[in-house]
Amino acid sequence: MEKSSGNPDVRARIIAAAEELYEEHGTVPLVTDVRARAKCDMGICSKVFREWRLQQGAKPTPLAVEVPDPVKQAHIEAVAIIWTAAQGQANASLREAEAKWELERADNEEMRLQLSEAYDGARTDAEEARSTLDEVLRAKDSLTQQNQVLAQQLAEVREGLVQQTTRADENERRANDLKDELRNAHEETAGVRQELSQARLTHLAELDQQKAVAAEQIERLNEKLASTKARLEAANEQSEIRAAALSDTQAKLAQAQAQADTASDELQRVRVALEDKQQQAEGLQQQAATLGAQLTELQRSHAALQGDAEKSRQVADESSRELAKVSGVLEAVQAQKAELMSLMAPKSARPSKKSE
Repeated sequence: MEKSSGNPDVRARIIAAAEELYEEHGTVPLVTDVRARAKCDMGICSKVFREWRLQQGAKPTPLAVEVPDPVKQAHIEAVAIIWTAAQGQANASLREAEAKWELERADNEEMRLQLSEAYDGARTDAEEARSTLDEVLRAKDSLTQQNQVLAQQLAEVREGLVQQTTRADENERRANDLKDELRNAHEETAGVRQELSQARLTHLAELDQQKAVAAEQIERLNEKLASTKARLEAANEQSEIRAAALSDTQAKLAQAQAQADTASDELQRVRVALEDKQQQAEGLQQQAATLGAQLTELQRSHAALQGDAEKSRQVADESSRELAKVSGVLEAVQAQKAELMSLMAPKSARPSKKSE
């Protein structure tokens, strides 16, 4: 609204609004109605409206003062009657002016009351508008804080989802690594089994060969012993004849006994070697049993890791659909991680078993 009291357009608009309202209602309008129609400031409107109301009332007639002495002296008798009539007329004009002044004072009082009510109404409206503005600002601050909290929660949920997806990928990668290790273990087990079978065949062949050699040596010793016994018997029969050959026969007997002792030692060595081969075979059997147990453990770990990877993918899908349950999903993933670490614990002990 315009606030300049010297603007002729504003003054003309206020006067035109007052005259229109006066013509429409036939009574003096209220200053608030004039202000609303003229769309101007209350101070300017009240000032111009007061001037307009003064212009609507009759101007008071100036009152006559005391008759001058020369007139009294010249026309005291002729003018006495005229003066009395003029004084009555003046008093009538004065009373009329006083009545108009009282009416204008009442109008001014009414205008003051209207302005006061308008001011109170405007102040009440301003207070209500200020209160409403404060409530709106508080609501805006609350909504801003809620938006910040929701944005932070959304960022945390997105970060948790990314971490969970990363963990699922890591679990899948570890499962693939375990698959490779399981395949290598299968190959190593097959190789060990083949080596064990070959060693067993080699050991059996060596054992058969050693048995054959030992049997042949025993046969030879028996033959030598029989020959020696025969010679001894012949020597005894011909002891008297072959007394000279006795010492030679005894020497040959000692030599044969030495050969028998040597054959016995060789037989003992063969037995010790056979026992060593049997112990080696038992060791190979124990290694095969250990490798079988490791293979079973790897298969169980592989199955568990496949189940964990499947659960992780299901949990990731469920987390993308239900962001509100992220805290529970994160706890489940942490539990799965702990379980996966417990399942991965035997993995570090396998190289030492292979080295044995």
